[in-house]
Amino acid sequence: MSGMTSGALARLAFWAKGMIAIQDGRMEWPGFSYTDAEWARMRVLAAPIGVGRYQLFTMVNAAIFIAIARRSMWSGFRSK
Repeated sequence: MSGMTSGALARLAFWAKGMIAIQDGRMEWPGFSYTDAEWARMRVLAAPIGVGRYQLFTMVNAAIFIAIARRSMWSGFRSK
C-alpha cells in the first residue's frame, strides 16, 4: 500500500475489520461487494486489530456521532 499515510492505513484496517465482521456473520452491506481476492486482502489488513481495540473504535465513533447529532438537533430547535 505504497503512498498511504499511516492514518489512512489505520482507517482502512478498521474498515476491513468491520466488513470482515459483517461477512463472518453471513450478512451483507448493501452497495458493497468484494471479490475473493479483496476479502483475502481485508483479512490481512484487519488481522492486527484486536477485538478490544475494535470495540473501543466503535464506541468512540458512536459517541462522536451522537454528539454531532445532538448538536445538530439542538441548533435546529434554537433557530425556530
